[in-house]
Amino acid sequence: MKRLRASLATVGLLATSLVGISASNASAQPAYCTVPYGPNISDGKMSAVKNFSLRSGWSSDCNVISLVPKGKTLYLWCYVFNSHGNQWFRVRIAGTSIVGWAYTDNVRWESGGLDRCPLS
Repeated sequence: MKRLRASLATVGLLATSLVGISASNASAQPAYCTVPYGPNISDGKMSAVKNFSLRSGWSSDCNVISLVPKGKTLYLWCYVFNSHGNQWFRVRIAGTSIVGWAYTDNVRWESGGLDRCPLS
């Protein structure tokens, strides 16, 4: 019984520590890494020109959401230019519900239209 209580206490401390870590990591992200976006406003389609990391925002400082393999189709939602003048696309990976940001050098235009993201 003592062993069980000690194990439960250890698990509780570990869980508390992990909550603190994830909360501090989330708060360390710049605002543009966590901006919520609504529905798709474009009908464009792109493909990945190389393997790349899909990000939570329009900067390489943002968290990686998913890895995108070369040749994968991406559906465009909208685009932005970040503070460095780099273009990023809000995309959904075809065949999934995964949505994130792709840097312009990682993708190739295929078809359709594209609108600027409403940043409000």
